[in-house]
Formats: sequence, structure tokens, C-alpha cells
Amino acid sequence: MKLQLDINRYRIQEKALKKRSHITLLIFFVTFLIMNPIFFYGDAIAVVGKYGKLVTALIGIMVLQKSPMQIKYFAVRHIWLILFWVLCVFFMFLRIIEYGIDFELIQNNILFMVFIYFLYLLSTTFAIRHRVPNYYFFKYLVLSININFFFWLIIAFVFGISLWTEGPRTGLKLFFESYVILGIVSSTAAIANFSLMKYKTIKSGKMNFLMFVLYSFFVIMANSRNAQLILGVFLLLNLWPYLKKIAINYIYVFVVGIAVLLVFFFSGDMLLNENVKDFTTGRSTIWFYIYEHYLKHSILLGEGIFGLNNTILIANTDDSNYYFSKIDTLYFHSSFIEAMTAAGLIGLLFFIVFIIKCLREKKRDNVVIIIISMLVGGLFESFLVQPTMFTAFLFWYLIIGRKRSLIRT
Repeated sequence: MKLQLDINRYRIQEKALKKRSHITLLIFFVTFLIMNPIFFYGDAIAVVGKYGKLVTALIGIMVLQKSPMQIKYFAVRHIWLILFWVLCVFFMFLRIIEYGIDFELIQNNILFMVFIYFLYLLSTTFAIRHRVPNYYFFKYLVLSININFFFWLIIAFVFGISLWTEGPRTGLKLFFESYVILGIVSSTAAIANFSLMKYKTIKSGKMNFLMFVLYSFFVIMANSRNAQLILGVFLLLNLWPYLKKIAINYIYVFVVGIAVLLVFFFSGDMLLNENVKDFTTGRSTIWFYIYEHYLKHSILLGEGIFGLNNTILIANTDDSNYYFSKIDTLYFHSSFIEAMTAAGLIGLLFFIVFIIKCLREKKRDNVVIIIISMLVGGLFESFLVQPTMFTAFLFWYLIIGRKRSLIRT
């Protein structure tokens, strides 16, 4: 009798553990995401973060994958994203044939979809197991961020780590590699705390409001304009919800309008204009070299995710621009330019159609405000093709997720 009770107790515990597996995976994944850009006293913490998030994603796929039908549904529902990725991989192989094996290039292109599929399974599991999935997601996301943030902040103070970025571009960085990373993490943390606060009463949401204010302060002190832009757009859409409706209903007009402006007014001279250089903090110089590249090559051809970046960097190492003279890895500082150079013009169209389709599906969901804010930030940073960057993690989780009402158990 005692043995049977022990067996039953074990089965109950095992069942409860399985029901919480998605929460455990989220906490571990967020922990490793925060660890990845931490560099002090060597890169040991960053290495643990880098491989920890990959291991967590692979384990998550094995644990959360219950049926082959999940893969089929994912592929059918997100066919435009799949087509974009297939083109990225195809052009990656063409580049490898021409230039030889590049393991980092292979990793960037293959793991792009691995991480996105993991986030899809994670969001689906939250939707199945919770009546209000976004509340529980933000609850455990905020818990993970806050604990990790203050743990590493205490470590930084104990070891006397320099809290400011040294060099020509200064800003508060705390325990991260640079002020840009602090801005990215803090803006995402502020958005998460603000979003969780909306599910609570005024009294129970006080702590989340205080954390929102603290992270917003870090965004300002980090001096990262992209992080400030994302948080600013997020707050603007929350204060004036009518802007959200306009952004979703007229996104086609917005995209076509930008395309028409580029056709009639875009030129290499415009990118080299000193005022444009100052406004974009040197990014326009990168875009000029990409423009030059496509004057000699077909715009229909891509190079895989981050394939062209190294080519542009090596070809212009004599440029005194910060992005060519001071860094080892070049990003194009626009997720949409990254998408085009990865999969060509047709691939970029697939990527845009996927985003527009998802926005239309989620137009009645509060998370669409977060998605739009990060899309605006993605115009000037490359994080949308890097699903393991902190901001991109939240973007992909929310945009790839399914509504609870659409899921069949």
C-alpha cells in the first residue's frame, strides 16, 4: 500500500513538472540571453551564455515537440517566413561554393530557424496551459530579468567593474559589453514590466511600475538611440491607441510610400551627405557601400544571413568610419537591409509579407504595440535577423505565437 502511494505521488510530481517545463525553459533561456553579452575578467560568462541558450533551445524543442503535426502547422501558417529562410540557406550554399566553408555563416543561417521554432513551441505551450498566456509569460519573463539583472549588478559592484563605456562613444553599460547592450536589455525589460503592470491592479502593480521607471532610466543613461526609439514608440502607442490602429490598417500605404520615395529620391550622393551621416551616426556610409555592391551585382541575389557583411567590411577597412576601423564584426544596422542582402529582393518581400500578415492577425491583441515598436527599431538595427538578441527574442516570441482560441489540444 505504501509503495503504491509513493508511485502515485511520483506520478503526480512528474506530471506537475511537465506542466511547468515551459516556465523552466523560459527562465533558463532568458538567463543565458543576459549572460551572453557579459564580458568582464575574460569571456567565460559569455561563452556559457552563448552555448547555454542553444542547449536550452534544443532541449526545449525535444520537450515541447509533441507531434509532427506541429511542424506541419508551423510551416503552413508561416509559409512566407519559411520561403524567406529557404532563400537564405540557398544563397548561403552558393556563397560557400564560391568562397569556401564558413562555419559561422552556416551557424547564422541554420540556427535562425532553430531558435524561431523553439520560440514558436514555447509560445504555443503557454497558450495551451494558461487561460491568460501573455500574463503568465510576462510574469515569468519579468521575474527572470529582474533576478538576473540585480544578481549581475551586485557582482559588478563587488568586483569593481567599470560601469561606463570607454572611448569616443560613452554611455552607461553596467556589467554588459557596451552601452548598446544595456540599452537593448533595459528597453525590453521596461516594456515587459509595463506590459505585466497592465494585467494588475494599481496596488499589486506598484513594483512593476518602479522597475519600469528604473529600466527607463537605464535606457536614457545608456545613450543608445535605438533603445530610446523603441521605448518611445511603445509609450506613444500606449498613450494614443488610435495610432496603433492607423499603423496596422495603413501599413501597406506606409511600405509602398517608402518604396516610391526610394525609387525617386534615393542615390549614393544622398547617403554620403554630411547631414545624413550625422543623423544616422555613420550608418549611411555602410548603406552606401551596400548600394555600390548592388550596382555591380543583381539585387535579386542574396548572400545568406550576414554573408555579405564580411565582404563589405574587408573591402573598406581603410575607411576611417567607426564601423570599419574600430570593430571586427560589421552589421548593416537595418534588419530590412540585412534581410535583403541575405535573401535578395524577393526574399525581402517574403519577409515583409510575413510581418504584415502577422500584424493583421494580431491587430486586436495588445502585444501588437510591442511588435510595432520593435519593427520601428529594426529599421536602424539588425536584431530582427538575430532571434537570440534580447529585443529580438521578445519580438519573435510575440509575432510567431498563436492565439489560444486557434489552438486545438
